[in-house]
Formats: sequence, structure tokens, C-alpha cells
Amino acid sequence: MALAADLEPYRWELAAHQADLLDQCDAFQRTFPESRYVFNVLYLKGRALDTRIDVAEFQHTHWIRFYDDMPSVRSRLAWRIIEEHRRDSALGAAALLRLAQLEAREGEVDKAVHRLSELIARYATVEHEVIGEHVPALEIPYRGALTRQSPEVSLGIPVKRLLLEANRLHELCTLNRD
Repeated sequence: MALAADLEPYRWELAAHQADLLDQCDAFQRTFPESRYVFNVLYLKGRALDTRIDVAEFQHTHWIRFYDDMPSVRSRLAWRIIEEHRRDSALGAAALLRLAQLEAREGEVDKAVHRLSELIARYATVEHEVIGEHVPALEIPYRGALTRQSPEVSLGIPVKRLLLEANRLHELCTLNRD
């Protein structure tokens, strides 16, 4: 039990950082509701809400490790908005996986499998690690001097890793259906 007490200051610190980041995200959305970066901010908000301390790692090694690979119910709204508005982007891929993970955990296996199937089919042919990442100029046709990359490129969303996770969860769900 002493280890759990030792972890408490870190939980408070994480909660304070999360609250600050959430406040900044909300302020950005209020100030710039039409910005092309609104969905990036929602992604960051979802990730912040999903971040937790690995208590078992701390108890075993006394090292603080954070993880965000399983979504929190608190982040569902952010992922839903992203899914609805940015479905064909790297942000959409992340949102589809997060929502499927939530559904699987809540026993909505058929919904999760449907969402995962869509994600896998849509992004199965992704050649680059990050959708929209910079491709050498010789590989893409000239599109004009004012062409800009998608805003989510700056987030470096690892689409191939998302696909790997989606395939694993899809297989687990389909093999263990009741």
C-alpha cells in the first residue's frame, strides 16, 4: 500500500496537466471555431483524456510510465466528432479505432467489428506511415504554389500501427463472439 501512496502525487500532477491541456483545447475551439486545426485539437484532447499512469509498472520498477493506448469513456465525444467530420484522414483512422475499442470493452462487439472492418478496408493500402506525410517532390505532381498539407500531418499519427492494432482487435472480437 505504501507504493500506492507514493504514486498519489504523480496522479495529481497528471490530473493538473490534463486539466490545463483540456482548458487550452477548449479555449482554442472557442476562439478559432472555424480553424483548420480544430480537429487536431480534438485529437490532442482525446489523447489527453485517454492518458493514464501505469500503476503496475510503478509498483514493480518505481518508474513512472504513462499510457494512452486504451480510450477512456471521457474521450468518446472527441473521437465521435473526429469520426463524423474527418473520417477519410489519419484522424479518422485514430477515431475509428478508439471508438471500436470502447464498443468492444462495453460488449458491443458487432458494432466494434463493423467499425474495425471499415477502418481496415479503408486504410489497408496505405503506403506511408502517416497519411499525408511529406512525399518527395519527384513522386507527386505539381499542385501549385499555395498547396498545403493536411493539418493532421503535423501530429504524426502512425496509421500503420493503428491498422495493426485494428487487425488484432478485429481478430480477437471475431474469434470470441458469443
